[in-house]
Amino acid sequence: MGATDKEKKYSFGSLIHDLYGFIRPYKRKFFTATLLRVIGDIVNLYPAWALASVINILAKGNSEEEVNKIALLMVGWIIARLLRSNIKQWAKYFGYQVAERIDLDAKLKALNHIYSLDMSKSYINQGVLTNIFVCQKYKCLSTNIPMAF
Repeated sequence: MGATDKEKKYSFGSLIHDLYGFIRPYKRKFFTATLLRVIGDIVNLYPAWALASVINILAKGNSEEEVNKIALLMVGWIIARLLRSNIKQWAKYFGYQVAERIDLDAKLKALNHIYSLDMSKSYINQGVLTNIFVCQKYKCLSTNIPMAF
């Protein structure tokens, strides 16, 4: 089923452009949160490498120098886990702030668009306003709400 002349194609580039329009006012916090997530994921690779190193050291045998290496790897492991959890929390802090603000901006833009529409042509049917959302909010029995104006 191909696109007709009337259908408007919405490409991935258009999506990214529109999303960046919402992110632009908060781009510093957004990129800070993104960078913190990347750093946290890179730090999270250390425990797996440390465990593999400990297994290799233990497979070779025990000497005093190898015990010191194991202790150093375990200290690094603890530091990496603490660092990872702190970085993750800071990334959430910045990321959720941006997400909440973008959500509010998108809702405001949508409401402004809805209020700019001409309601006399499409939403009023012979003196009766049909609005499902109002009925759901006020638990109406019918979706037809008489107009008060």
